[in-house]
Amino acid sequence: MTAPPEIIAAATAVSKSFRSKGGKVIAVNEASLELRAGEVLWLRGESGSGKTTLLNLLGGLTTPDAGSTQVDGIDWQSHTSERQLAQFRRQKIGFVFQSHNLVPYLNCLENVAIATAEPDMTAITETLTKLGLEKQMNTFANALSGGEQQRVAIARAILNQPLVLLADEPISGLDDTAATSVLEALAACANEHTGVVIASHQQAVSAVCTRLVTMRGGQVVASRGEVQ
Repeated sequence: MTAPPEIIAAATAVSKSFRSKGGKVIAVNEASLELRAGEVLWLRGESGSGKTTLLNLLGGLTTPDAGSTQVDGIDWQSHTSERQLAQFRRQKIGFVFQSHNLVPYLNCLENVAIATAEPDMTAITETLTKLGLEKQMNTFANALSGGEQQRVAIARAILNQPLVLLADEPISGLDDTAATSVLEALAACANEHTGVVIASHQQAVSAVCTRLVTMRGGQVVASRGEVQ
């Protein structure tokens, strides 16, 4: 019997709270999540359900109040300095956000190149081509469509071949055609080494996901599906 793909990232019984004017807000409450290589996991939940916070915990952007998070078998909490943490994050994690965060007066090639200290233009060109942007490489970001801008953001996120690709509401505000192209691009990033998590409340994600995890009130309340 073939063994299942290895677990490449995990959050175990993590909790996270924030202070607000109204007092303490519990964003994530003892939530657990595992990601395996090759899967496209849909982290579903309405606004305020805790999915963005859980995504940030998994990617090492924030630290849990309780519980633990691991990537490639290493606890985020084991990094003793911000520099060490940032280096590990650059090596292992790719982020795609709702806001693509491109520089409007730079073209596609330049927007991807600025994300790395020593840009490899051949690798950048190959990555953009893989995402169907071979004709837009010299186009300024502010002249791209919303879907094209988000695919440039994906190219930037996967340039260093991360182990984990995390996408937070990546198709919000896009029309159906653009959303489909972005979701297909994200799904294509999953392979024998890389797993993808798409945090979204939009049903369109179901077309590319291999597993569904639902959050509500800061907790994981359901999980279904198997890694394909």
